[in-house]
Amino acid sequence: METKNVAQEAYMKRYLVVLVAILSLAGCFHGELITRVQPDMAIEEVKAIMGPQEGYRKIGDYEVYSYYNKLISGWAWNRADYHYVVKDGKVIQYGA
Repeated sequence: METKNVAQEAYMKRYLVVLVAILSLAGCFHGELITRVQPDMAIEEVKAIMGPQEGYRKIGDYEVYSYYNKLISGWAWNRADYHYVVKDGKVIQYGA
């Protein structure tokens, strides 16, 4: 009976370590994605990288696509709102 409890405890510890590792990597995900967006990218490319925008507004000839409360980098837990300014279907400016 004691051997079974020790084996279960070892299994649960391994399970917990794997779960923490997965959650940590998931937190890095958006911070790393944001660094892949570059000026002159088509907005379709940005959406392919970032997913659908969470906010949108049109100001004259410009469109602003917004992503809210995203991780700044893969190594920090700081968050920011990111905005991509688009003209003629291409990113001309972006930032937090």
